[in-house]
Amino acid sequence: MRYPENCAALAIVLLLAAGPLAYSSTAQTSGDAVVITERVAGKDLLAGGSDVQVNAEVVQDAIVAGQSVTVNGPVGGYVMAAGRNVAVNGSVGNDVWAAGSTVTVAGEVRDGVRLAGSTVTLGPDSSVAGNARIAAGTVSIQGPIARDLFVSGGNVEIGSAIGGSVTANVGRLKVLPGAVISGDLIVKGTTPPEVSPQAQVLGQVKFEQTDTGSTWLGWLGWWVFCFLVLLATGVVLLLISKVWAARVATQINSKPLKTLLGGIIGLIVGPIIIVLLAFTAIGFVLALVLFAVYCVFAVLAAVYVSYTAGGWLLGLAKRPEASPWLRMIIGALVVSFLASLPWIGWVIQLIVLIFGFGALMLERWDLRRQLSNEGWA
Repeated sequence: MRYPENCAALAIVLLLAAGPLAYSSTAQTSGDAVVITERVAGKDLLAGGSDVQVNAEVVQDAIVAGQSVTVNGPVGGYVMAAGRNVAVNGSVGNDVWAAGSTVTVAGEVRDGVRLAGSTVTLGPDSSVAGNARIAAGTVSIQGPIARDLFVSGGNVEIGSAIGGSVTANVGRLKVLPGAVISGDLIVKGTTPPEVSPQAQVLGQVKFEQTDTGSTWLGWLGWWVFCFLVLLATGVVLLLISKVWAARVATQINSKPLKTLLGGIIGLIVGPIIIVLLAFTAIGFVLALVLFAVYCVFAVLAAVYVSYTAGGWLLGLAKRPEASPWLRMIIGALVVSFLASLPWIGWVIQLIVLIFGFGALMLERWDLRRQLSNEGWA
């Protein structure tokens, strides 16, 4: 059985780290590199660039994106990081959410972690005080996890103390000498877990055999279904307006970081505003309208990201003038493939949702501003 260990890297390159950019809420920067050297207090850190390094203390949350992301300074709140290579070396006061080709955590995390990538490593100097949820082609657990570990991947090694249970959906799992699992070891996969005689599992060891053929047949069917749904929806939208698709794609290509941040803010803040409006007599109708727009944006996100991805890939193939229909077909094929992958597909789906939602928000905002300047609004 082959595991697509480079798919997360492809997804990040395709959807996140395409092209140099530089942005920071705390410092004026230029060029591709963003280096934070002064303490950030009183507001969250938002930073993006080809190479992002956070070398100072961040009192609140840190949201960073780029081709290479390194967080060395302590962070008092959350860390949300995405890029080709992501390293969180400093202490973190809350959760760590990270996705990339290579993701490494080498510091103390005082709550949980959610990590996804081609290769994910919890280094020997790391510690996680909460639960750990990890999806990757290759996973190495060398630091202690105080509570439960949920892991999906091709090859997984556990070489540290796990304070709770381990639930694994894997191709191959090894419990290395010196490892201690305080709860149960529950494994679903094609081969039984390999537990070293020098390791301890204090709970029960449960193994459920999965059939390789039926697993991949089911995955193939899901991929085809996702592709057909994306393609059909995309064809309808292109028939309605090719201009709209081009405008949304421009947002992602020209403002990747703003699109990322806009999607995160919109997806989180939108439901809060809708709920608050729904409790007022005057705002109830507006809440219904906003809820409908929210749902439409969420549904269309994957379609327009697919269209953008298709154009990007055709550009690499030196066919930038290809028809919108060909862009939609190729984009839907690639995005549906990545989104349907076992273990890391949910990460791709989340990235697609964030980028698509953010691009649609920015496109509507720019259109409204353009109409206002022309005297139409």
